[in-house]
Amino acid sequence: MDRNSDFHNIYKLLKLKYPNVKSSLNFSNEVECWAAVLLSVQNTDKHINTLTPKLFTRFKTFEDYANSSTSEIFEYVKAANYNKTKAKYLFNGAKVICNEFKGELPNNLNDLMKLPGVGRKVGNVIFSEMSNVSAGIAIDTHNLRVWNRILYIIPEQNKEYKKLSAKQLEQLLMQNLDKSTWREISLLVIEHGRNICKAQKPKCEECLLKTYCAYYMSEVSGQKIHDIPISTRT
Repeated sequence: MDRNSDFHNIYKLLKLKYPNVKSSLNFSNEVECWAAVLLSVQNTDKHINTLTPKLFTRFKTFEDYANSSTSEIFEYVKAANYNKTKAKYLFNGAKVICNEFKGELPNNLNDLMKLPGVGRKVGNVIFSEMSNVSAGIAIDTHNLRVWNRILYIIPEQNKEYKKLSAKQLEQLLMQNLDKSTWREISLLVIEHGRNICKAQKPKCEECLLKTYCAYYMSEVSGQKIHDIPISTRT
């Protein structure tokens, strides 16, 4: 089985398991999407959804954020982790959007990443949600955990488990998955990470990906790592 087939088959299995997957953040327009995604970093989507109704009622446009203050915004986001930093991102980001992008959210990843608090992961999420296409693949903690278990790379020299970084993993996935799947694969893996491939006590025996998972084969079923047929190891 070749590498592309492995990744494509994993995508198909997850798509069958979670056919209606979508972002679990609540938003209805680009202003709300930008704010919700920024707030969701180091927070659960479920928690952010409890904060955003009042925030969205007060701040309906980028101008509303830009004409406010970090102290006022803070009052609406203080229950979030890194609340002071998030308030600054929202205020300063809105200023940039209004002054440099004519009050509209940038429509490409490079410009999105010019906004305060928007790195590649956040930019990928915002861009894919607003355009329904992807310039890359959003790699969050669920994606890092699930894919690193599937790949479970152990160098022959020292047998030490080697985790791929978010950048390395994104590049590997982009090389081996059709671009049409980039947006959805991230959401599918998030859903699988929440339900099955949990950080603590993963439900390996229930996992529909176990025949592709080097971690399962090595650590659960006891196969030697070099006998594992999966071709996704680098």
